[in-house]
Amino acid sequence: MPNETYQKIMEILDEQRMKEVESAMVAKRFMKRTLNPIKLIGLKRTYDMFMYHANGIGWAMGHVRKEFEP
Repeated sequence: MPNETYQKIMEILDEQRMKEVESAMVAKRFMKRTLNPIKLIGLKRTYDMFMYHANGIGWAMGHVRKEFEP
């Protein structure tokens, strides 16, 4: 059974991953509302950045899980 520290680490990583996804969804919502092509490009980059961060945190969680779970 994983210890308490492992559980805390996984909770923190999951919380951060969800914050990144929420930020990406805000950027996507703004993308739908704007007609300015320059802002649209910037918001698309922001959306992609937050989604890449969320995926990276997910991968880190997977590696931590492999290391600590039997």
